[in-house]
Amino acid sequence: MEEEKKIFIDKGLSLRSEEVNEVMGNVPHRVFRIGTFIFICIVALLVAIGYTLQVPNYIEVPYIVSGNTSAIGIVSKNAGIVMFRYNQPHNINEGDTIATVMNGNDSVYSISPIRGIVENNFLYTTGDNIVRGDTLARVISCELPNYRLILKISRNIKSEILCGMKIKIITKETMTENAVGYIKKISVIPDEANCYNAVVEMPINIIQNLPRFGKARVLYKQENVFTKIFAHRNKSAFE
Repeated sequence: MEEEKKIFIDKGLSLRSEEVNEVMGNVPHRVFRIGTFIFICIVALLVAIGYTLQVPNYIEVPYIVSGNTSAIGIVSKNAGIVMFRYNQPHNINEGDTIATVMNGNDSVYSISPIRGIVENNFLYTTGDNIVRGDTLARVISCELPNYRLILKISRNIKSEILCGMKIKIITKETMTENAVGYIKKISVIPDEANCYNAVVEMPINIIQNLPRFGKARVLYKQENVFTKIFAHRNKSAFE
């Protein structure tokens, strides 16, 4: 039975012409051309996306938060007898006299440098003798501290940092999505630590909640996907 079936199949194949067998054994040219065209389109689309899609590159830079103090100590510039203008905490304007120190015929006035609330040093009262350098009072400013975020840029990356660049702050206490700012200006001359200072423009409510020092991510350039991949491979090869 199996031999008869095999003979039948062989006869069926032998009945086909040589042209039919050739067509059945080869892929039609039209199908091949369409498949090749679709493959080329897919590759071209991926290449276009790779060159169009930009990947951000960041540099980590140390930062510090600086700001004027909310309280300023008033220090005596000479020795003598102190005469306070008021004995209780009170409001004071910039330029008002806080105390007068008299030494013989000489009188030296202690002037408030800011507007705020003055508190006398409770160790002294009017008529006490003081020496030069004693703290007479402190003035608590009515103004909010002028916080500034400053990046410390080393010489080797100075050329990569420009005004207008976007930065993000990296800290455990801060949400990086919110802590975003831009470089406002960069010093021309390096400081005593041989670093250039870059002032960052950022909302004051974010700066005042940042740690006093940390690291910031500076978006210094954008590259397409292929450039990023090839640069990473070259770097890995050299390492």
